[in-house]
Amino acid sequence: TTVTDKTILILREYQKKVEIVLDAVVKFLRETKFQIPGYEQRLSGLEVYQKFSAFVADVSEEAVQKVPEYFASMFAAVLDYFQNIEFTLPGSNYIVSGREILDDLVVALRKIQDQVIVTVRKLGEIQLEDIIDKFSAFVQFATEQGEKLLQTIKSQNAEKLYTFVNDVYNDAINSQVLADVTMQVEEARKIIVEYLKAVKAR
Repeated sequence: TTVTDKTILILREYQKKVEIVLDAVVKFLRETKFQIPGYEQRLSGLEVYQKFSAFVADVSEEAVQKVPEYFASMFAAVLDYFQNIEFTLPGSNYIVSGREILDDLVVALRKIQDQVIVTVRKLGEIQLEDIIDKFSAFVQFATEQGEKLLQTIKSQNAEKLYTFVNDVYNDAINSQVLADVTMQVEEARKIIVEYLKAVKAR
């Protein structure tokens, strides 16, 4: 009981310290002006972050758009060879060409590429304060779950422990941060499944 209570106090103190540091970081970045080469006026730390993240997003988007061209030029000989391959499916008279498979792959990769570009643009628009707020919310969530776990272990009740693990899982799955990640993963999964179905149908 003593260990549990002391640990909970430590967790709460840790959360308070993190909040203080995050508030200080935001205040410093909001109030401090920096002279950045290429800009006449001085910019706050938050403005510098926003310009930098927008620049990174633009460069990343351009890179993502050029990747297919790069691969096409680097592996032109291999792709030409693969396109000309034809084989008959065992137990049938159906002929599959490498060109058909590559065409399906290109369509699937283009969809993934579009999805990545959308994600990169969204990342470029995220405010630093939003990131800090989400991190703060995550620390609070972790602290609360830690307290619940310690209280559950203290009670030495197996049924309560099972319920706690179940609740943590549900809270995590339903949190907005994980929901965003899950949505992006699900979009990529759908694209891959569509491609595999097309190849299988052929």
